[in-house]
Amino acid sequence: MTREERYKKQEARENKQDTLLETLIGEVRQSHKRTNIKDIDLSRMPCIPEKRIGRILQTAQNISHKEFILSFDPVETTLLQKMITEQTLTHDIILEKEDYLQGMIFLDFFMTYIARDHSIVPQIFGLDKRIERTNDSMGVNLEICTMYTAMQYAARTIQEKKRPASKQAFKRDNIYEEINTNPKPWTHLRPLNPLYLEIGTILSSMLTLPETKEAVIHAKGRADIKALIFMDTNARYLQDTKEKEKSLRHLSRGDFYTAGTRAFYALALESSQRRVDNAILTLRKKYEGRT
Repeated sequence: MTREERYKKQEARENKQDTLLETLIGEVRQSHKRTNIKDIDLSRMPCIPEKRIGRILQTAQNISHKEFILSFDPVETTLLQKMITEQTLTHDIILEKEDYLQGMIFLDFFMTYIARDHSIVPQIFGLDKRIERTNDSMGVNLEICTMYTAMQYAARTIQEKKRPASKQAFKRDNIYEEINTNPKPWTHLRPLNPLYLEIGTILSSMLTLPETKEAVIHAKGRADIKALIFMDTNARYLQDTKEKEKSLRHLSRGDFYTAGTRAFYALALESSQRRVDNAILTLRKKYEGRT
C-alpha cells in the first residue's frame, strides 16, 4: 500500500470518526435530561489500531538512538528508534527496501526474545550475497528473511537440543504507562501527535490478519506490538492451519508472546531449503516482470 493510499484510507476513517464525534457531542448537549452524564454510551467508539499503536509508542522511551541521515525520513527514523534495539541497529542488515521496516522488527524480536544472540546476521548477509550474484538488483525480502531465519533456527535447535527463548525478558520489556493499562473508548477522542499517527499507520499496515488487528486494543506496551507483528509475519507463511489456529488461541487469551513464538516454532518445523529457494525464485520472477 502506497503512502497516498494510506492517507486516503486514514481520511476515510477520520471522516467516520468525525460523524461519531458529532453524535457524541449531541448526546452531551442532551445530557441535562439525564441523571448522570456517565449514562452516555461510549462503547460505540471503535478502537483504531493505528491510534492505539501510536499512543503506546508516544509514551515509550527510545530503545535506540542511532541517527539515519540519508536513508530514512523523520517518521521512519523515529519508528526505528522506538521499535528496534540498539544492538540490532548496529548490524548492517540488508533487506529489500519495501520490506525493511517489518523485516527489522521480525529479526529484532527473534534475536532479542528467542535466539538471544545475533548469529543470524552474518548468515543473512551471506544469503544476500548469494542472491545478488543471480540478480544484482535483488535482495532479501520479507518472505525469504522469515523462511530462512526459521530454517536456520530449526537446524540450530536440533543441534543444541534446546529453545533459548526468554518470556521473562519479554515481560520485562513490555513496560507501559498507566494511561494504557485499561484502554477506554474515550482515550481515542484525544488528539494524537501526527508523527505517531503516521508511525501507527505504518505498523498497523503490517498486521494482515483480522485477529492481530483486533488484538491491538489489548496491547499493553511496545513488546506486545512487536509480538503482534512477529506473529502476523510468521502466520502468513505458515502452511499448518491447525498450528496457526493454536497460535491465534493464545492471542485471544492475551498471551502475545506465546502466540508469536508458537507460530515461529511451527514455521521452523516445516521450513526447508526448498521453500527458501522457491521464495528466491518468486522474487526473481517479480524482478523479471519489471523489465
